[in-house]
Amino acid sequence: MSNPQSDSDRKPLVPAEGWHVLHQIYSVDRAALAALGGEGSQRLRDDLIAAGWAAGTLENGQVLWFSVVGRADFGFMAVGSRLDEIDRFEKRVAAAGGGLVRRDFSLLSLTEESEYTTTEEEFGQTLERDEGLRPGTPEFGERVAAFNERMAKYRQERIYPKLGGWEAVCIYPMAKRRGVEQNWYALTYE
Repeated sequence: MSNPQSDSDRKPLVPAEGWHVLHQIYSVDRAALAALGGEGSQRLRDDLIAAGWAAGTLENGQVLWFSVVGRADFGFMAVGSRLDEIDRFEKRVAAAGGGLVRRDFSLLSLTEESEYTTTEEEFGQTLERDEGLRPGTPEFGERVAAFNERMAKYRQERIYPKLGGWEAVCIYPMAKRRGVEQNWYALTYE
């Protein structure tokens, strides 16, 4: 029987393209916090600040903290190339204050390019149909080149986003149900 690899022997799980994305939403156990008094509040604050500083050490990673309106207190969105680092960061946040926080929601995904983006061919067809431009003309070529430049920038931002500067964060977890009656993948583009 062979020994399992130690954590230090394992290669990090890094996607071939895109980044891991972790959304976490937490509530503070206010009764436990009140029972601990000022010392508990200070420990919680110190632990969350330390976790925030640790977020800066993620390889190709970023963390966006946010306040939650409604049923929870705070959350974060972490993106990065290494799932093991994001996992360690999340565990540090979850342990803040010695168990004073409770995770209410968690969503792990990968960044990806939308399958609903316009292709160069489709854009060219639109230029022909709607604007009467013909392939091979200078204007058609300029418009297609500008389109390709915009799409390259869009793709880069979608696959490797830069977090921050947003006034609000909206998490929209899609339920991709399977089954003959529920398979939305089987629907036409239209």
